[in-house]
Amino acid sequence: MMSSHADSGRPAEKDRPALVWSGADPVTFSIVLAALQNAEIPHHQLADHDQLRWGAAAPGLSYGIFVPQHDAERAEKVIREAIPAETPETDSPQ
Repeated sequence: MMSSHADSGRPAEKDRPALVWSGADPVTFSIVLAALQNAEIPHHQLADHDQLRWGAAAPGLSYGIFVPQHDAERAEKVIREAIPAETPETDSPQ
């Protein structure tokens, strides 16, 4: 019996994570998280410091925020509206 894509344990294309924001500014990171929460868009955050094993401070920590692929366009719009225009390019939606 052949298994379907849904049965393979792999997420469907529309549910795969899409990176909608990355940057190094913790304030902008918090603004983006709050905007996504207010818009009730499911998201997952990743920060370099979450990956440190020995507690050593790493220069240039960075952050990333992922949403399901089907919510990416809506999330990018919410992020654009939440982040002031003068925010550096490195802290803008991807």
